[in-house]
Amino acid sequence: MGKLNQLNLSVADDVSLAQVTASCKLGGQWRALALPIPTGNSMDCVLELPTDLPEGPVDLKVEVTDGEGNSMAQELTPAFYHLANYTTLPPSPATGATVTSSLASPQTVGTAVTFTAVGIGGTPSYQYEFNLWNGTTWTTVQNYGVGSSWVLPASTPIGTYTIYVHVRTSTAVAGDAWGISSSFQIVPAPESCHGRKELHPALQALRQ
Repeated sequence: MGKLNQLNLSVADDVSLAQVTASCKLGGQWRALALPIPTGNSMDCVLELPTDLPEGPVDLKVEVTDGEGNSMAQELTPAFYHLANYTTLPPSPATGATVTSSLASPQTVGTAVTFTAVGIGGTPSYQYEFNLWNGTTWTTVQNYGVGSSWVLPASTPIGTYTIYVHVRTSTAVAGDAWGISSSFQIVPAPESCHGRKELHPALQALRQ
């Protein structure tokens, strides 16, 4: 598989290049490489390697000629190592995520609760997006790249909520999979009656 390799040429300020040729050795024979002819000083030349270049060390020969006809050749043995059919594989996608809360449901209004996601499967380079469902509306409460945890604010009103976490292993995709928390209740704070605090029924059931 052909690759592009860059050859950087630097020349003195008072020298102008008139011609550059480059060759690589294949099967014991030198083969000319496609190379634009630079003009001026400190030019960058791009070599296009043959498509049948085998994997392994590659010998390279470069010849340069200036505007006055002076020439110089240099042979690099080896110049570089060619990897045939080299590809970079994308991260494998996540297959899911778990979502846990720092406190059990229900909690009284005014309590902050931390939800933490852990990716499952794929390449472990997880990013998480947290979304909140309040029974009526979806809201993205934390975008990708911020972290693996999100805090349900203490200012969250009374209600039942579900946290959906989108997980991915690459920024090239919108998301690989979902993780879902159990429904989480925010209930009224206990009220005092004749000097005694009465717990919300859901909290009473949790204590039993």
